[in-house]
Amino acid sequence: MTSVFISHSGKDSNLVKRLITLLRSALNLHAEDIRATSVDGFRLPVGYNTDELLRQEVNDAKILIGLISRSSINSAYVIFELGARWGSGKPMFPVLAPGFDPGSLEGPLRGINALSCNSRGQLHQLLKEISGYLGVPLDQAAAYEKYIDEVIAIGDEFGPANQEAGQLVASNPSALSAVEPTSSILVLNETPKLIEGSRPDSGDTVGSSILKSPQGTLSTWLYLHESGQGIRRLVNNRYIFACSATRSEPHRSVIALCRGPKRWGPPPREPSWKIWLVNSAGESETWPYPDGGEFRPGWHCFVLRWNHGVSRLELVIDGRPVIVAENYYRYWPKSITERVEIGHWPGTWAEHYIDSYLWRTQLFPACTSDTWISQEMDRSRPADPT
Repeated sequence: MTSVFISHSGKDSNLVKRLITLLRSALNLHAEDIRATSVDGFRLPVGYNTDELLRQEVNDAKILIGLISRSSINSAYVIFELGARWGSGKPMFPVLAPGFDPGSLEGPLRGINALSCNSRGQLHQLLKEISGYLGVPLDQAAAYEKYIDEVIAIGDEFGPANQEAGQLVASNPSALSAVEPTSSILVLNETPKLIEGSRPDSGDTVGSSILKSPQGTLSTWLYLHESGQGIRRLVNNRYIFACSATRSEPHRSVIALCRGPKRWGPPPREPSWKIWLVNSAGESETWPYPDGGEFRPGWHCFVLRWNHGVSRLELVIDGRPVIVAENYYRYWPKSITERVEIGHWPGTWAEHYIDSYLWRTQLFPACTSDTWISQEMDRSRPADPT
């Protein structure tokens, strides 16, 4: 018997895949425990009468998750499945896709409390309640927290707020920073952390779902030493953020923010902050900004933000855009690895580590605003590392 039936529109299959991964990780469910008719590995078995089998599984599943989106409320099959389940009186969990207004629910669904894929707390509640209905233990949150991040991160595919912001910016490029992040996808290093090449495990590795979003922000505080020390020791590129296709193809599908020479020597010359992109075909472009005397030793706030809707990519340091790229999108990789490295290049070459401290590394599924950056700049900063 199917334990969890996910009623959904095929147009929402990317979100459904992430929900399945979250359910399996948190509840230790097997593939045969879940039915999702548009997702490979979870479809209906071949040879059966589709309508008859759907009717049976919708009725017999221990719980039904109804994924409510602008697409699913216009799907005849979803309406049939939810109506049949409601009529049976058996457990049904309406789950709102990001950006869906619960006020848009009509009929019997309006009277059923729905949880949101945009809310970390509500996703935890969903897992806890499913655990109780199925009678299976819920794993420790640390084991599945990253999959909650990935469900939330897909919001840009659904959220009308971001779509409206994109339209606003298209008509007024100066409005790039009008979008406020609704939630932090990930916050690392709440206390300063030294990432150094002599300790390859000192770097962080996180999911790359933000880089797959049409808008996004990577933000961190970086401690700058005197010239010739830490990230400012000019021997190679030193990477604040980086991802690439594979170690066998390190210069494909690259998104990186680093410090390194603008011109390679010998010796390397003109130390610069750089955005480096390489698309899947190997075409690359670099946007540099000189690391001069304006950046004195101490803590500095680095923000990389983008909005593909208006083809605009920025590096903001201490609240000031120092790099603005408008013709970057052809180099932005369409296929991105599943992980992004924080503080080093993918690999263990010591000279690619920043050998410096990071604090408050954050990832957002929105092109964060100047107001947010200003608020971040107003934070009380940690004492200088000794």
